Amino acid sequence: MNSLHVKEDSTVRLPVAIYALSFGIFAMVSSEFQGSAIINAIAMGLRVSVALVGYWVSWYACAMMLGGPHLPILPRSLAQYPVSQTA
Repeated sequence: MNSLHVKEDSTVRLPVAIYALSFGIFAMVSSEFQGSAIINAIAMGLRVSVALVGYWVSWYACAMMLGGPHLPILPRSLAQYPVSQTA
């Protein structure tokens, strides 16, 4: 059974899970702002330079920028495979 609902005008309605994943990805992508806000505290706590923590935040932001848009599409491509249930 297909989880996508087709309306009479043949537009595709996405499942709620796609919207939930999109919101989660938005939260992950925007979290680098939180990291950059407390960059001095992170550097002091880890005993590393502020520049190194800045690089870590930048790498995280780049990874989210490149990988984030693909995550909501992933469950749609995986839905065609059967899930085995183990007890």
